[in-house]
Amino acid sequence: MIRTDWARGAAVALACLSAAACTDGFLHEPAAAGNARVAIIALQGVDGAEGAFDKADRLQIRVAERDGGRVLYDDAIPVAAGGGPIRASLDVDLSGRPVDASIEVGVRRGGDDLFLGEDQFTLIPGEESQVSLELRPVPSGLDVPEIPQFTTFGETFPLEGRVLFATGDEIPSARPSWSSQTPDVLAVRELPGGGYVAEALADGQGALTATFESVTESVPAPVRAVVVSAEMIPASVTLRRGESVELAPIYYDAGGSMVPGRVSDWQSQDESISEVDDTGRVLAVSVGQVDVSATHEGVSAIAQITVSDPPTVGTVGTRSVTPTGGTVGGTVNPQGLPTTVWFEYGLDPQLADAVETPRQNRSGLNPSDVVASLTGLTPGTTYYFRIIAENALGRTVSDIFSFTTPGALAAPTGLTAQRVPPAGIRIGWTDNSVGETRFEIERTAGGGPGSIVGSVGADITAWTDPAPPVNTTAYRVRACDDDVCS
Repeated sequence: MIRTDWARGAAVALACLSAAACTDGFLHEPAAAGNARVAIIALQGVDGAEGAFDKADRLQIRVAERDGGRVLYDDAIPVAAGGGPIRASLDVDLSGRPVDASIEVGVRRGGDDLFLGEDQFTLIPGEESQVSLELRPVPSGLDVPEIPQFTTFGETFPLEGRVLFATGDEIPSARPSWSSQTPDVLAVRELPGGGYVAEALADGQGALTATFESVTESVPAPVRAVVVSAEMIPASVTLRRGESVELAPIYYDAGGSMVPGRVSDWQSQDESISEVDDTGRVLAVSVGQVDVSATHEGVSAIAQITVSDPPTVGTVGTRSVTPTGGTVGGTVNPQGLPTTVWFEYGLDPQLADAVETPRQNRSGLNPSDVVASLTGLTPGTTYYFRIIAENALGRTVSDIFSFTTPGALAAPTGLTAQRVPPAGIRIGWTDNSVGETRFEIERTAGGGPGSIVGSVGADITAWTDPAPPVNTTAYRVRACDDDVCS
């Protein structure tokens, strides 16, 4: 026969299951012959969990032979919710022999366990066995916070949570552990002093799991880094017409981490100079300079595109030639790039012996005049020259041109001198030269050295000395160009 009694007082949580008169306020009849009575003398609850315990409305008791033997008792005993100790008693049929038994007690509300306790003891027919159970709370759910979207890689968020009874009351001192369902998106780190944090690693729909014993809760944790700055690789590039290059924007979040995998809106400032497609490939169309941009979420990366060609050379020739020098020139278009220009000249028709003039710098998109002076030349000699222009895209060499320096000027002949009243002397001569720019008249007096006393322009063949010294002995006339005289 199985007999049960229960009651609930207003003090600590106690259940008395006794085989004889119990001293906890119950008055029991002795156990029937062959039966034993079980007395649970103390159910030690959990400090701080009184709220859940007070809501219990039944005990689930199971008594069985140890090591998987027969079940001696398995039933629920209703109790009144409202607080205080819970007391009960029951008889167990032993069939007249002692039994090594185990007992499991569940403190429940409805069908949900709030607390569980177990013990082992020996039942002896006709006697009372007392057991002391320490209750442990039974988790039913978790209360975890909503996690806001991560907007920066490396950003962390503290992971907290409460463990709940089936009644919704918190289990004191119980905290869930955390793990990441998406380790490529979110990492979970346990802190040395206790607790957990989640760290954003990459864009994605992250998810975390909070766990306490057998209770789990999945928590969404999206990661979407906000782009705040950008740079273009390369930041500047020079292309020939028809060439192309692929640009790559790099976006950064507020923490300075690169944000990969973002779609860009590409734009060329002037498509007549360069075009760009939606992959970032730039095609050089015409000579010029233009900005190409990639934009994401209002943040732009910019590359400066210079479209150019090797420099071009225009008209090349001599500007002037003398027996010992000359001026050569030409036009050069730098095609928008810094360009270096110089001349080579020499006596060899192929310029194997070339001498370079000082280098000059040009820039811009329009033809520029370049001039160089050649000095120390030999009269009556043929020289060869060319112009060379070079920029970052290549070197342009002109054809080879030539010029011949005039020979030495022929000296005047037929020199005459006649007096001109009142005291002058008129000098005359025959012009034998071509290309002179002037004639110089030299006078010697008293056997001393000669000195230049006058000059006339080209093709003039007479000059008057208005007042020569009385000791004048000779005159000499020379034909001259800019540098040389006969």
